[in-house]
Amino acid sequence: MCYLYPASSHFIYISCYNGCVCRIRVFLPIFGILSFLLILLVYYNVEERIVMEKDYKPKIKFWHGVKSLGSNKYLWMVFLGTALMNVRVLTNIVPWINIYAIQEDYAMSLSVIILGTTLVPGMLLTGLFLKKFGKRNLMLASGFTTTMLYIPMIVFPVRPISLLVLMGCQILSNGFQTCVVIMPADALYHQQLKTGERLEGFYGNFSQLIAGIVLLIAGLIVPFILQASGMPESADVLVDENIRNAVFRNLNIFTMIVVFFATIPYLFWDLSEEKHKEITKQLEMIAKEKDRVKQSEF
Repeated sequence: MCYLYPASSHFIYISCYNGCVCRIRVFLPIFGILSFLLILLVYYNVEERIVMEKDYKPKIKFWHGVKSLGSNKYLWMVFLGTALMNVRVLTNIVPWINIYAIQEDYAMSLSVIILGTTLVPGMLLTGLFLKKFGKRNLMLASGFTTTMLYIPMIVFPVRPISLLVLMGCQILSNGFQTCVVIMPADALYHQQLKTGERLEGFYGNFSQLIAGIVLLIAGLIVPFILQASGMPESADVLVDENIRNAVFRNLNIFTMIVVFFATIPYLFWDLSEEKHKEITKQLEMIAKEKDRVKQSEF
């Protein structure tokens, strides 16, 4: 879908400019159904693995769960790092590069396909690199590499193709950050060993709350950056190269700072793979002992 939809988007949406929405009415539902089926395929036969006694029933009060999560430093590292990285959604300049700098009909489709493809190698190699370097080192290398790649984008904002190439390199580096999705599991196992509680549901709600607050703050900052760069309201002023370069430069400066601070929390991540294995073994022993005690009571 990551190839099919961008490749056909020009064919679908160009009809809108001619006053015809038939293609959108036909193709968007088709893509929606295909995406849903692919999601089912991805999650088929997936099982959640937790280490608990067999008849464990979670009974945790809301505020107690929030307090417990708030005291877990590892979860805060993931909360802040992930939320700050998501700010890049607000500062994405790819559409503006294609529309106002390159000005070619198929530029957007091609760039989305190519940039999306650069994410694949990192995603495929993450498992191998995790075994060799560990989650912490992988996140630090990816984050600081992405930060450094913003420097030439800030210094040379006038070359649109160069900007896209550098963004492709960033996305290639970001592909290795897929390991961040399994880091909360390590933190939750650590929490379980300390308190005996499983807090996955609380984690999801809490992370969304933090992400929402960070995006709200960033969403208030970005308009000021655009206005200070000479873009008051409409993006049509980006046809002016001087304004466009100022907008690109200032947005990239802001994003570089955000990505840098998004990487910093992982410097303090000391929950190594060896520690996680040891925690898992201890939890298994505790669960087996609880099951043995309960069976002996009957």
